[in-house]
Amino acid sequence: MEAWVRFSAQSQARERLLRAAQYACTLAGAALSRSEDNSRILSRLQQLEAHLSLGRKREYRGRILIMVSLPIFPSIPDNFPLSHFCFSRYFLFALVVNLSRDVYEIRLLLERAETTKKRGKSPENNPHLQTESKIQRFQLHLQLQLRLLLRVLRENPPLFLDLLRNVCDLVIPLEKLGLCRSSPGVLGFCGFSSSVLSILTILHPWLKLKP
Repeated sequence: MEAWVRFSAQSQARERLLRAAQYACTLAGAALSRSEDNSRILSRLQQLEAHLSLGRKREYRGRILIMVSLPIFPSIPDNFPLSHFCFSRYFLFALVVNLSRDVYEIRLLLERAETTKKRGKSPENNPHLQTESKIQRFQLHLQLQLRLLLRVLRENPPLFLDLLRNVCDLVIPLEKLGLCRSSPGVLGFCGFSSSVLSILTILHPWLKLKP
């Protein structure tokens, strides 16, 4: 109960709920569009999705206007298409930065885990493996790296959730900018999943990746 009170008092939490509702409508609409009998419900879902999207865009517009008014940003003309700038390109740039941070963190953890593993007995130093072909040794090395990656992600839930959330979010700006094509069902699923993961990090702060 205390976590929910703390959650509902945050503006970011309310925005995440609206975002989850918006993409839930997208996902439900994609499922209902397969049948012509659901045209009335589908129309209402589309209207609700449009209202939720409009409210979130207005909030984002205000944040971007405040940000670009800072001296560190170049001046933007009044007739500049700000909506396209903030809702697609800025979002994509932020996701690329976040994913780069996640990959860097994973690389550091993998190097640390490999260093720890080398202190013990490494399977790759087995004399029997020296007689195997290069392809077999490569396959073994790939399996070991994959197991190590899964172990690192399992032992670091904040990093895993942040990586998963950013990957899901990446589909949205790529679709808006026309860099990739995906179905409304995929778009709704990715948006809803990333919103739920964001809500989890707000409800449980220890799941949020620390900079």
